[in-house]
Amino acid sequence: MSGSQITIPLADVEYDSDLFAVFNIESGMISFERIGISAGDTEKTAAIPSGAKSVRVFIWDSLNGMRPLCEAAEADITSN
Repeated sequence: MSGSQITIPLADVEYDSDLFAVFNIESGMISFERIGISAGDTEKTAAIPSGAKSVRVFIWDSLNGMRPLCEAAEADITSN
């Protein structure tokens, strides 16, 4: 995590997919960012919204019926 962005490391990306960063906001609301990823990508960044307490990252296959490609990862964060 750096400033108002979070860096998401990627490994073994074999084809185009979609990464979703879902942020839990202090008010109990959520915010999300959809980021396209391509074969060979090693990391992506997502903007951290104001008041974010945690983030959960999902990667979905954008070509084959939107199926999850990995277990979701979750992390506590503190936004600036």
